[in-house]
Amino acid sequence: MKSKAKSDTFHEMKASDPILYDTVLSIYDELVQIRRDFRKHPELAFQEKSTASTIAHYLKSWGYEVEEGVGNTGVIGLLQGKEDGKVFGLRADMDALPMDDEITEDYKSIHEKVAHTCGHDMHMANLLGVAKVFSIMGLKKGTLKLIFQPAEEIAAGAKKMINEGALRDPPIDMMAGLHVHPTIEVGEFSISNSKYSGAAADFFNLEVFGKGGMLPIHI
Repeated sequence: MKSKAKSDTFHEMKASDPILYDTVLSIYDELVQIRRDFRKHPELAFQEKSTASTIAHYLKSWGYEVEEGVGNTGVIGLLQGKEDGKVFGLRADMDALPMDDEITEDYKSIHEKVAHTCGHDMHMANLLGVAKVFSIMGLKKGTLKLIFQPAEEIAAGAKKMINEGALRDPPIDMMAGLHVHPTIEVGEFSISNSKYSGAAADFFNLEVFGKGGMLPIHI
């Protein structure tokens, strides 16, 4: 299901929720710099030590209860609301891919064969943006649980975090995540339903046989 949320729709929030509107705008420039810093300093799966440290620093400075080293390099941030309520989880992945960064901007990756070309730099910046908005505006009810997951690209980080209790203490009632997508325009978002969602990852080997021989493809 696809819904267009044009950029002018955001600015309409100035009338409907001026406090939220001003809060989001006030942190925009900071989030741009955070995202570019992540892009410039990418780390591979289960090597996200500097990335995790940066995330933990921001969360602590914004008043979150922080747990580090979950699932090796994962980070969890908790913000308690003024009243008891359900626990809502939000998740972002942290690891980069083993490939060169082909952009030319000054925030290009400083590491050869390591680059944030799958958007995880954006995912982390988005979630930190949510974290700061709630730290400024406060949470009226319930608990916000932010999960920064390592090793998504090798399909190992989520399981390791879950095995180490990421979804417990407190247990999560609802959870959501997001992913940037090159075919969706700025100001648009899409929501996948249960029929087409992909809430898991796996690996398999595909062998293609032809007259020219056998070419093993590892996916």
